[in-house]
Amino acid sequence: MTIDADPRKALTVRQLLAAENPISVLGEKSIPYKPECVASARGFVRDIARDWGVPEEIREVVELLASELVTNAIVHGRGCRDGLAVHVAVYREGRIMVVEVHDGNRDAPVVAAPGEREESGRGMALVAGLARSWGFRDTRLGKAVFFELLAWP
Repeated sequence: MTIDADPRKALTVRQLLAAENPISVLGEKSIPYKPECVASARGFVRDIARDWGVPEEIREVVELLASELVTNAIVHGRGCRDGLAVHVAVYREGRIMVVEVHDGNRDAPVVAAPGEREESGRGMALVAGLARSWGFRDTRLGKAVFFELLAWP
């Protein structure tokens, strides 16, 4: 597991690896900026992982981290106001599964260290702690945040 000091470097590594490991799009889905839609995104990612033979213990981590990224996109994104959707994409690069979530906010994600009594703020810390790597990139309408997991040992 690696945690990149500069998450944007992970994208460069992904681009370099793509030459050796072709990227396959396993699925894409757009969901409304509504908290009740997080479950839909979670189920979408879970079903893709199951259909592609990802072991159950890794599927659980994929589902958890995807849920955290989608929740962050809904809570901190700007799409609700602008009529946009949260876009979730799942890719395979060799043995690596990549989940990428697009939102309408250009601000970089923050890995916080919330206090014990705080009810929120742990999402990106979970992503940073459990993912093989993670990062983000600017897009035309905001940003895309992604994580990578070794899904096919």
